[in-house]
Amino acid sequence: MADEKGISISEFICSSCEDIAKKKIEKDIQKEKIEARINNTEMKLQQLKKKLNAKRCIRSGFRQFVLRFR
Repeated sequence: MADEKGISISEFICSSCEDIAKKKIEKDIQKEKIEARINNTEMKLQQLKKKLNAKRCIRSGFRQFVLRFR
């Protein structure tokens, strides 16, 4: 692990602390990926609900139109 200056962080901390830090960072990255997937899935679900509601409106409007002119 190196920062912007090119100095390795491992020079300042022991290897076990570095392993713990790496695991924590990896866990945080995984958590962010999962949250991004959840948010993406929620957005897709909302879009599908909007499409479904639009289809319902079109169908119900068409039915009302047909019933009026019978």
